[in-house]
Amino acid sequence: MEDLFDTVNESDEPLVLVTGRAGAGRTTALAELGTRVREDGGRVSAVRFTARGDVLPLLFRTGATDSVSVPREPTLASFGPVTGARSDQAVAERAAAALLASLQQPGGRSFLLIDDAHWVDPDSLAILSALTRRAASGTIRCVCAVRTPVLEPVASEAVDELRKSGLVRHFRMRPMSRTEIGREVTSTASVLPEPELVDFLHAQSRGVRAAFREAYEHLERLGQVRVVDKRAYLVPAPRAGAPMTRGGITEMCAGLGPSVLGTAEAAAVLAPLGPDMPVLAAEALEVAEEAVIRDLEILRRHGVLHKGADGGWRFVIPQIASSLIAGMGPCTKQQFAAKAVTAVWTGAAVCTDADYLSDRVVDAGKLVDSRRALGHLLRQSTAASEDRMEVALRWLGATVELAENRSQRMMILLTHTAICHSRGKYAESLHGARRLLENFADHLSAGTAQELQAAAVVALGRLARTEPLSTLAEGHHHWPGTPEATLVTRALACGMLDRWAETDRLLAEGAEQWTAGNTTSAMFASLHRSFARLCVGDLRYFETSIEDRAGWPLRTVRRYHAEQVNLHVAGLLTSGELGPAESLLAEEELPEEELHPSSRVMISALKGDIHSATAIARRALAYRSSGGFDAGYSGMHHLLVSMLASCGKFATARQLLANARSTNPVLAHLLDLADAEYDLLLGDPVSAAAKVRAALAYAEARGIVIGLDLVWALLADLTIDLGDRATAERCLADIERLAETTPTVRNIVHALFVRAIVTGDRAAAAECLRRCGERGQPLEQTKIQAKLIKHGVADPDGLSEVYETLGAHGCLLVRARTRSIMRERGIPVPGRQEAVAENEHLLAVLMSEGLSNKQLASALRTSEKSVEGRLSRLASRTGHRSRIELSKALLNGEFETGAPSA
Repeated sequence: MEDLFDTVNESDEPLVLVTGRAGAGRTTALAELGTRVREDGGRVSAVRFTARGDVLPLLFRTGATDSVSVPREPTLASFGPVTGARSDQAVAERAAAALLASLQQPGGRSFLLIDDAHWVDPDSLAILSALTRRAASGTIRCVCAVRTPVLEPVASEAVDELRKSGLVRHFRMRPMSRTEIGREVTSTASVLPEPELVDFLHAQSRGVRAAFREAYEHLERLGQVRVVDKRAYLVPAPRAGAPMTRGGITEMCAGLGPSVLGTAEAAAVLAPLGPDMPVLAAEALEVAEEAVIRDLEILRRHGVLHKGADGGWRFVIPQIASSLIAGMGPCTKQQFAAKAVTAVWTGAAVCTDADYLSDRVVDAGKLVDSRRALGHLLRQSTAASEDRMEVALRWLGATVELAENRSQRMMILLTHTAICHSRGKYAESLHGARRLLENFADHLSAGTAQELQAAAVVALGRLARTEPLSTLAEGHHHWPGTPEATLVTRALACGMLDRWAETDRLLAEGAEQWTAGNTTSAMFASLHRSFARLCVGDLRYFETSIEDRAGWPLRTVRRYHAEQVNLHVAGLLTSGELGPAESLLAEEELPEEELHPSSRVMISALKGDIHSATAIARRALAYRSSGGFDAGYSGMHHLLVSMLASCGKFATARQLLANARSTNPVLAHLLDLADAEYDLLLGDPVSAAAKVRAALAYAEARGIVIGLDLVWALLADLTIDLGDRATAERCLADIERLAETTPTVRNIVHALFVRAIVTGDRAAAAECLRRCGERGQPLEQTKIQAKLIKHGVADPDGLSEVYETLGAHGCLLVRARTRSIMRERGIPVPGRQEAVAENEHLLAVLMSEGLSNKQLASALRTSEKSVEGRLSRLASRTGHRSRIELSKALLNGEFETGAPSA
């Protein structure tokens, strides 16, 4: 560590004590110090002491950042116990003189590093004291790592004497701050942790390095760290627990003996019960209270526990308690939990933390009164606020099997299933819906059965369970329910398979049935038929649904109203209709938190706010916060992938695209289109054209029309560049037919665009740009304007406007290409120094995204030799010589751009 190296270098005192709690990083600090000293030409001898009294070489590898088991070169010292040194000062002085002679290095500095010096035996301590006094005016430094609190009074007295003589410099290993924890996560995992994750790690570890590592690794095992776009989020655990290997910070308890470890485990569960904990622990362990108190005192002296003024006990580092609980066997945990619950319920202990008690009730299971447990968990889960819904789900889930009768079990299961579905927990919601539909059909109303069937279909779709969806869509299987529910569920299954023409046909043919049936079925049918008609190109039916929304079934029910608004907004945004979507939201006054994240992302993206769009998307994808049918999922990813690739973030874009495909979303042709734009920006127009054709084939096979304007516009652009005029002309005929039958503004804009680039019609180009300007979508306008200029049907001077807009929105890759085109055409490029800085930053981004030199050359439209030269200059200027280093620097905000000084 740099601070320790500076302290030792600047110290006039011959002895430096490095102190800190167990796991604070003392050994790592010594290893780094030894490495730095050797690099500076100094001589290093290093040993470590053990609790058994052994003296062993301290092994570390030159250049390593932490202690390892195999050294690159041996580090030996003759320091160790000499019999009689403690009782005979002359013996200690002779041993110290011999050690001093062996350590000295002519013309250089020498260091004796001693790890775990709190285990130093009395004879060795006497020699160390004598050595310190002899080295006071020389070039030898002793650096001792000592764990605090120090238990041996003899050692403390010896150090106090040396300190009074001015021979000791103290260096305390400070706890890691939140900032340091964040940087450590980035350094070790190459991700940027979000504030919630950093706060949790800091609270659990209290800044102790080993505890922080244990906490982070345990979160990873539980699946509570989810990474999106190189950002790490703390998310609720998908399961109750996971096996945990005890790390060094927890092994300290085990090293104190089986009895102390057992007491520590009991304390981990029972400590929140305050002063009553010792007697409860004794009862749970079936030992005398005096034995428990003795063990607690041992843990206190070793810095594991703290005893408060009220007699209560708490773990100094909460992660130790968490690790102990995670490492317990299920029976042990259940018994301790039962002891806690019984004590509170009988009045033997007091608990003010309702969450703690609820968790212990769940852990105790059948060892406590089932009826009382059921009542408690139902009250707590019902009263939980929205931000605590994840813990409430655990409590509610435990009550299902505690229910006293079938009706109560059905109601609990229904509530649990609904919450899981609303929070995107599709495996759980599917399991609950199937269980209810198959085992409780006689208890369900027609509307509830329909809602459960719809939830099951959506869950099957989001989990990519295509086989059971196909069985439902073909009518080969259905759940118990009314005929209209069976019809509507079949139509919804077709929709989840992207067979929107079939959805429309089924609902049209069965309209008389579902309009006369239960209101919930009518709501789902009318809503999804409206969206299906939009998908197959009937804009008027969709617009009529919006105009007549006062007649939407069940619109006074909040969740149904939100679902209907969300689906219509998603349809508008996927069609590129930003203004009408925002008007609908304003008129319906839907709170932002009830709008699907995919729609929030598309609104920001269409406005050109890439930062907000990616931030919303990252969090939504990390927390999987979009519950229910999300018609805008593919549209969101199409915009995200296109934007990220335009900024040079290819690896992130590819990851998002792969994740989106894994869920088999509706309107999947938009993912093929995003894939094509990705390849095009990476410099592969042939592959891009093939993927656009795949998108077209997918949509046409299913009768999908929405989004085809994007497909035909990109295909026309690509085929002109590739010399395939015939295909471009067919695209023109198809897109003009689309603009006539489905006259959305975006369809008309793209029809004008294709006419301009295929026929050279500059009037069409001008009208296209005029209409674009009215839409308030800057990135769309910029993309179209640049392509019109490329095809020679718009004024090249417009590239200056394009260039400024790309810069304002952070599209570094496309801006760099535009800069090259401007220079080729003799158009002035403003800000030479700014351009050099942007080129450096773009190269760093592309390199950190993992692109090969060949891909870098393709993306930057240059040669591999040029790329090699630019990489060499970048490494020389910044000092970052690897992709990992660049990635970390970019994440931490440590990468500095700028032209080299003249």
